Amino acid sequence: MIYFSIFLITFYNSLKYEINKNNRGISLLFLFIVLILAFNYQMGSDWLAYQRIYDIRIIPYDFKDIAVNNPFREEIGYILLNLIGKKIGLNYEIFMGILLSFCIISILKVGEKKARNKYLFIFLIFFKYLLVAALEPTIRQLLAVSIITLGYKYIEEKKLIKYLLCVILAMQFHSSAFLGIGIYFLDKINLTLKKIIFLVILFPIFLKILPISLAIISNFIPIVGRFSGYFISLNYGMSISRSLLGNIYNLGIMILYLYFIFFSDAKKQKKYIKNMAIIYILISYFQTQLPILYRVQEYFILGFAISISYIGSTTIFNKKIIYNNRGIGIFFICFIYLITSWERVNSLYATELNRMRYGNYKNYFIELILGRAKKNFQEKSSEYEKLIINMLEKQNKNKN
Repeated sequence: MIYFSIFLITFYNSLKYEINKNNRGISLLFLFIVLILAFNYQMGSDWLAYQRIYDIRIIPYDFKDIAVNNPFREEIGYILLNLIGKKIGLNYEIFMGILLSFCIISILKVGEKKARNKYLFIFLIFFKYLLVAALEPTIRQLLAVSIITLGYKYIEEKKLIKYLLCVILAMQFHSSAFLGIGIYFLDKINLTLKKIIFLVILFPIFLKILPISLAIISNFIPIVGRFSGYFISLNYGMSISRSLLGNIYNLGIMILYLYFIFFSDAKKQKKYIKNMAIIYILISYFQTQLPILYRVQEYFILGFAISISYIGSTTIFNKKIIYNNRGIGIFFICFIYLITSWERVNSLYATELNRMRYGNYKNYFIELILGRAKKNFQEKSSEYEKLIINMLEKQNKNKN
């Protein structure tokens, strides 16, 4: 019901914008989203590891221990944040709520400034990214994405050093943030339809030679062999292969999204935003063929959500023939809401595991008021963790 309320609010206001260009009420919606996502309770499964760090594993350490020789697998920036939160006496839910609030507000505010139909942008970024990223939570990568997002202004101001400092800071929370370096140079590239068609044709060839190339390189650089699984194993990406109909559907969606970008006012945006959208679209299509792509698409989602917010200005191939009247704009928006909602419902409720992790929403403040919030991590996690492990085992058996 909570997710459906976000759907209804954004859907109504997205259509309303196409009629009278009104974007009022954004701040209230931001607050609502923050309260829902940042202060969720016992959702997802990554919180089990993160709360264990915060409530148990961090206790014996001090700042000097972490700074001199970080004993944790997680990046030093995230561990230091845990230590700060613990030292000032925050419980895990409030600590994580503060971190998630920072991430959510940063991403929403930057995107809102650049989007055309702001409510459509909010819908896309909420259902395609923030919902699962916050509920799981994938907090380290979410922090990295947020910091890089705040650095976009330095791309537009052409301040490479300041932008690189943002990337370096982001890498202290998730090492994958080095991809942010490439985003800076996207502003100097013009991805045309011809170039994209060439990439789409070339990519399957690249996939064929990738395992052979990795095997050859690992003979000279052994460490490459350790990481080859990230490129070829579905454990690091999408776990469901596509049927023939699935491939046809995803090919059609890719073509449609690219059409919206190249034949609407989205093409008039800053180059790096438009190119981020294109890369996100290509990643979405190829991610089941190269699993690691699933783990990097977060760095490009903002550009996609901003670009698709221009869908109401779409034209026929010849840009002189404009058909972006209200009726057509509303039709396209309804179409985007339909396919995005269908995809998200499918992923959230397709398995028993996902229904448990994301479907049964709980809020920390409500659980606290009703007296259902657990007193400590052991009490909170014991039964939940067993259920998660059992469901994972059952899911893996079904795959095999």
